[in-house]
Amino acid sequence: CGAGHVHVASWLVGIANLTPEDARAQENVALVTACTQGREKIIAWMVTAFGITSKHVCAKGTNALRAACAASQLTTVMWLLSYFKIGTEDIPDRTALLHDACSRECDVVIHFLHNFFVSRDDG
Repeated sequence: CGAGHVHVASWLVGIANLTPEDARAQENVALVTACTQGREKIIAWMVTAFGITSKHVCAKGTNALRAACAASQLTTVMWLLSYFKIGTEDIPDRTALLHDACSRECDVVIHFLHNFFVSRDDG
């Protein structure tokens, strides 16, 4: 999933008879890896193939949205927020989200998140 090869991922799912539970194993490691690498096509495929929801994207602890922020994957962060219609109330730990982006000096993600939170909290 991290390499972004939908055809390979699809083939592996078929040959190994992987289930949605398999795909979400180890705290959604496949989804987190895809988000860390900025692989929106794989993420979209996983949504269809495995029923990935905003609950999986924003799970408390290790989650896909935090992984994308920490990896400075702004396009992926924006895609996740838009596709899943995620609002500030859907993010269980906003502080951790910002901390991950700040600790890795992801300036563009920090700026985007600041605007995202402020525009929704004030509006």
